[in-house]
Amino acid sequence: MPENVTPEEAQALSADAPAAGEVVELRDFRQPRRLSATRQEAIRQAITRELPRVEQELSAWLRTDVTASLGGIGESSAVGLFDGQEDPITILTIEVSGVQGWIVWDNVTAQRMVLSALGTEPPEEFAPRTLSPLEVGLMADIARVLLDKLEAVLGLEIRTGTLSQSLREFVAQHDTDRGGDPQRLFLHMDVEGLGDEPTVLRLYVPGVLPRHPSARRESTPALPNHLDSVPLELSAVLGTTEVLFSDLMKLEVGDVIPLPTPVGQSVQLYIEGDRTGTACWGNHRGRLALSIERLAGANKEAPSHE
Repeated sequence: MPENVTPEEAQALSADAPAAGEVVELRDFRQPRRLSATRQEAIRQAITRELPRVEQELSAWLRTDVTASLGGIGESSAVGLFDGQEDPITILTIEVSGVQGWIVWDNVTAQRMVLSALGTEPPEEFAPRTLSPLEVGLMADIARVLLDKLEAVLGLEIRTGTLSQSLREFVAQHDTDRGGDPQRLFLHMDVEGLGDEPTVLRLYVPGVLPRHPSARRESTPALPNHLDSVPLELSAVLGTTEVLFSDLMKLEVGDVIPLPTPVGQSVQLYIEGDRTGTACWGNHRGRLALSIERLAGANKEAPSHE
């Protein structure tokens, strides 16, 4: 084992870990934060009933007959949502009660929509490009068709904001931090009629909450009363490493043992020794705390849509 700290170790010790600076807030566990499977299915059915009207209005805007269907539905936070996104992007910000959400198109889909709405002959091949101010306005108007229907189904007031076309512009104007970031209802809308392949619109709608505390019971089996107060061991493992016995015997106060876990990476959660999810670590009133990211059996966004 080296007696001195390497430059890499010194940097890791002095660097502020991104997750370490985040404040983890407690919440009332009697109030669920996630939508049950029953609630999601009810939303799916309600939106599906509105699709014929969506198709009718979109067809009028796009000057061609289109069909729409609802693909994936679930919940997602902003964590990693725009990782790997390449410019030019097409992201329209929406807002519900001060919380941001987004509608995301790929660039080719956005071009097809605005050219169809303008009655312009599409090119044989599409190359990535930014939209003109006129085209940006058209995209916001087309999005309003979907948002009006969602307002009626979800009982929300959804406001539209800016449309970003570069990742730097988007990050500079919007807070997608995971500290306290809420779950959003995500909807993947498949639209056919604008090309050989269906186009996908991804909607991330904030403010869709469980209706009452009893909604938790729809997805979580009720426990017998005598088990409510049974203590369980919850642990978080930052990382493990192997140390030679000869090095172990030479350990002294102040020695550094690097872990294979990169700074800021999620940690594994275990309940009674069984792996059960992941969490990011931060602080709560001066003490280390965990903010749960995923739990075994929780709803996840289908990776095929990302």
